[in-house]
Amino acid sequence: MLRVPFACERAVSSWVHVLVDLSWGHPGSRLDWRDGRAGAERTGRVRASHLAVSLVVAGAVCSCGYYPPSVYDSGDIRAVPHSQPSLRVRGLGDDDIHSLSAVTGLEYLDFGSGWKSVDAKITDKGLAVLGSLALPHLSYINLSRNDNITDDGVEALVSIASLRNLLLADCPGVTDRALLALASHPGLEGLCLDGNACVTDEGLGYLSTSESLTGLSLTGCSNVTESGVLLLARMKSLQSLRLESCPNIDHGAVMRIRSAMPEVRIAHADGIWSLDGLRACLEEPEELGESAETTHTPPEPR
Repeated sequence: MLRVPFACERAVSSWVHVLVDLSWGHPGSRLDWRDGRAGAERTGRVRASHLAVSLVVAGAVCSCGYYPPSVYDSGDIRAVPHSQPSLRVRGLGDDDIHSLSAVTGLEYLDFGSGWKSVDAKITDKGLAVLGSLALPHLSYINLSRNDNITDDGVEALVSIASLRNLLLADCPGVTDRALLALASHPGLEGLCLDGNACVTDEGLGYLSTSESLTGLSLTGCSNVTESGVLLLARMKSLQSLRLESCPNIDHGAVMRIRSAMPEVRIAHADGIWSLDGLRACLEEPEELGESAETTHTPPEPR
């Protein structure tokens, strides 16, 4: 049954709306971070990338302020307007992917939202079909938390010329080979690889050849190291990099990475474990003098 879109109430926590503004490059919007170490004197600001918002809001709220409808089969898809810009498709199986070709206005496909209650159904077979469809405006695809997809499926998405942002968080079948393919996409701007243990320094070397990637999130990637991240310094397009909760990237490594990539906004705020922690980071910090000391206590994991 088609889930009818409903308006997002203005009363829903204001920080969500701030994040949505940030995700679409709202002018003047900034995400504040601090070193994460007692006695640190440096305070910096980074713009939140499209990736951060997609993860926190989980693709649930689209730019127009409405929740996209959820579709589960071809019948549901036939009930949505051809101009529908976004759909939640966590429960859509391979055999129904072809029906998406009728929704020619699609810009955003969310296979990630609803993971707590719905198992992902799409596999490499479905991604191969998706990559062959004529969807000229499709620019965002969220495939997070999917155990069914592998490098083969990701490679099929490279044929989508309009693709700009791809979320592959917690996809254990995605390895360095997928990154080799994605690096060749001439228009890919944002890539989320959070929590993928099969992504290594070798894959970062592949990504370093990308000429279009501006935002990369490696939060929780347990097998990337300082050496691999430093390979990204070759990139001329990279603007934002997220390295939270990477066990092989310590404070000293982050300082060296920042020195090697001074033009890149790097997020490594220790202890952003929860939405409360992220909300705290959005609060305006006190102005600090050059000799002022800051103490930042990470919130406890929840």
